[in-house]
Amino acid sequence: MDNNNKTNGPSMTAPPFSRTNTNTSHSSSNKKVVNISPHELINDEIDVLSKGLGFSIYPKQILFENIICGMEDSIQGLNDVDKEQSHHDFTLTMRKAKPPKSNLSNKLLLALKNLINNDNIIILKVDKGGATIIMDKEDYNLKMRDHLYSNGSYKKLQHNLISRIIKEVKKSINESNLDDYLRKRLTPCSEITPVIYGLLQIHKEGILLRTIVNNIGSPTYMLVKHVADILIPLVGNIDSFMKDYKHFVDLIKDEKYEPTYLTVRFDVVSLFTKIPLNEAIEIVKGIINSLTSKLVEICLI
Repeated sequence: MDNNNKTNGPSMTAPPFSRTNTNTSHSSSNKKVVNISPHELINDEIDVLSKGLGFSIYPKQILFENIICGMEDSIQGLNDVDKEQSHHDFTLTMRKAKPPKSNLSNKLLLALKNLINNDNIIILKVDKGGATIIMDKEDYNLKMRDHLYSNGSYKKLQHNLISRIIKEVKKSINESNLDDYLRKRLTPCSEITPVIYGLLQIHKEGILLRTIVNNIGSPTYMLVKHVADILIPLVGNIDSFMKDYKHFVDLIKDEKYEPTYLTVRFDVVSLFTKIPLNEAIEIVKGIINSLTSKLVEICLI
């Protein structure tokens, strides 16, 4: 799929579910489990889901290769002496390392396994509130397909363009005024295709689906983070900027209103994918130098 949204994606109004079975439970940490699928949750399944999708299960063995790769990446900017000391300290630590004791009981592990192996459901987190939601997979896929094919921001490609995108990203980085360290750090080294998924907004009427495009590891991932650091400080420098509701209240607190005035709230649907790219790029070109604006442009292809 090709899309013009590199960050958190749009919201869409979804039709009511054809099959619902609401079953909620609160854990000791007050996190909800909401079941809108036909699957009847047993207590052990509710207990393990109540821990939240951010809960990490302790591994049965230490993944040394992953740790080594992460350590090597983190010390790239150090001098040779500090690198050698880091390697020495790391080796000593790894020799003493042992896997931690499991943080889930056997019955909860079994419940989790049963949920994972259930091909009729999908487990998601809600857009706001920290709850975990269980949804019928057929309903979820229907909503996602409806979004992809009716939104107008996506099109089906005949072949994967990742290799071409990597070449264009590398070319733009090499032609920029970045120093050698940043060039090396921002140059893509993998061909991971961005993945789209949906989060449910159960706090809104009708239950909305907000899509997210996950770019972690994609060719533009590190470059997007770099240009975001440049652009974010410029965001508040315009008269129309409003950070949040609190900021809005501060802006209007000294205004005088007639009793007949009404406050109206607009919920924008598909905001990011409806921003005209050419206009956005031209605005960026007017506030930053041409070499940096070229990097912004390559992030929006």
